[in-house]
Amino acid sequence: MTGPQTEGPAPLFDEAFLRKLERLAVLSRRALAGQMQGERRSPKRGQSVEFADFRPYAPGDDFRRIDWNAYARLERFFLKLFVEEQDLTVHVLVDTSLSMDWGEPNKLRFGLRAAGALGYVALAGLDRVTVTALGASGEGSPAYFPPHRGKQQANALFQFLVGLEARVAELEARWEEERALVAQIVELRGALFKDAAGPSAGESGGNADEQ
Repeated sequence: MTGPQTEGPAPLFDEAFLRKLERLAVLSRRALAGQMQGERRSPKRGQSVEFADFRPYAPGDDFRRIDWNAYARLERFFLKLFVEEQDLTVHVLVDTSLSMDWGEPNKLRFGLRAAGALGYVALAGLDRVTVTALGASGEGSPAYFPPHRGKQQANALFQFLVGLEARVAELEARWEEERALVAQIVELRGALFKDAAGPSAGESGGNADEQ
């Protein structure tokens, strides 16, 4: 079996772990309206096999949805309503500030793995997934992963997350270089002020005594 996986030397997950994630599902406490047909109960009424309710027939309704059994009993037209099954959009927020890049296991790596696992479970359940990086994402880095749907999009999700990790490491290295440069500038300025002040009072007194 060849499942979705990241490219590069440090993938987020191995195949065995991905297979375990496929047994899980993202649950919602209440029914939410989605954008496309999926596997979640929606407050809307649609064409699924799960019965929801009846409502009286109104001019313009589809005759194919009339419950003829109800008409035989009540001599009134009623429509059968069914639960609409739609997808859900899962929004994942990831802290990519420089303060995350420390510890063992690394906090940033752990956070990216948690985001990747949650996103993969949602994608495998035909839900939409978006990811927003909060913090030091850097200029030119894709700080936002737009909505993707379907397990085949997991590879794009993993590549996005690994790219965030690489970008944070690059920004941290740049920050260390800038801090070292500032320290050199401060040291140089101190030396310049010392030279501009001339000899100290003690040195001047010693020279006068010798004369």
